[in-house]
Amino acid sequence: MPIIGFYFWQAGRKKKSLWLALNLFCVFLIYFYLRTFVAKIPLTKPELSPIAAASFSQRLLTVPYILFSYLRLIFFPLNLSIARHWVVRQISDIRFYAALPAVIIFFVWLFWQLKKFNLKIPKHQANLGKFFCCWLVISLALVLNLFPLDMTITERWLYFPMLGMLGIMGMLGIEKLGKGRLVFGLIVFLFAGRTFLRTLDWQNGLILYGRDIKINPEAFDLQNNYGVELIRNNKIDEAKAHFEKSIELSPDWWTNYSNLGVIYQRKGDLVKAREFYQKAIANGNYYLAYENLAGLLLKTENPEQTITFLDTALKKFPFNQFLRKVLIIALTRKTDFVLAEKEASWLYRLSPTEENRLLYEMVLKKRKL
Repeated sequence: MPIIGFYFWQAGRKKKSLWLALNLFCVFLIYFYLRTFVAKIPLTKPELSPIAAASFSQRLLTVPYILFSYLRLIFFPLNLSIARHWVVRQISDIRFYAALPAVIIFFVWLFWQLKKFNLKIPKHQANLGKFFCCWLVISLALVLNLFPLDMTITERWLYFPMLGMLGIMGMLGIEKLGKGRLVFGLIVFLFAGRTFLRTLDWQNGLILYGRDIKINPEAFDLQNNYGVELIRNNKIDEAKAHFEKSIELSPDWWTNYSNLGVIYQRKGDLVKAREFYQKAIANGNYYLAYENLAGLLLKTENPEQTITFLDTALKKFPFNQFLRKVLIIALTRKTDFVLAEKEASWLYRLSPTEENRLLYEMVLKKRKL
């Protein structure tokens, strides 16, 4: 919407632009209220990724290489990956002092070419060039990690800025298109081919994460996600190594600990499994860790201990059906059929599935015995 407002401003429709700005502000206020007071999602996230944990000065030092990386992806899309994690921490880092002049030279050249082009065209077309420049600058600014994000760069964040760049390059290439149709067609063919080859990586998670992890072995989320896919393919030992690597890279996360707990539970080491589930809960109150630990307690502990744990868990996740089912089973084993029937009835009203109906009937049957 800010880009649309800028377009109307450039077109001389300032009242329309101000009206859009007012609407944008109202939308932001509604979003802020729903996020903060209804969904209770904090504005700041845990500093899990290296870029999020970096200081503001370090993130500023990383900006030139982020810009350089995005430009490389636009014009030379080799070694694509869904997640990249790195930080430039010192001025002496080659990624800073090599990328900075390269980025400056490119943008000076780009805007100089655009300025020369604007002198040859009507004013309303020149305004279109300014519009695409605004599009490019605003959309790129959002993904430079000036405000810390989940990762340093990722290809999907480039989709919107790329439209601004394509608009600029399209304007600059119009007058030269007639002279270079063959070259233009070859470029389009090469980029289309690269896009098709990338789609082959998305056949399934095992292929995608397995390929991308070779490019970014230090990506804690890729290590975890690849481990999950290995579990689904019954490659338990391989998955364990990737979860351990993910924990090494991001010891404050929770998903990797919970997944490693699943590995130990499948191997029969229930003590280790319980430790990792508890660590996942301590790190981030991860709902799957609560579910995994509840299921483990149901198998290994007496009903009273399971119920005590579930009382705490259900205060955090009152509508979690799995936790409710475990509670009903534990109450039934404790022979507290009155409370078990009450919980089973509430669960069936919440979600009237066949499984919940059968659970409710099972409790009623046991109560009559």
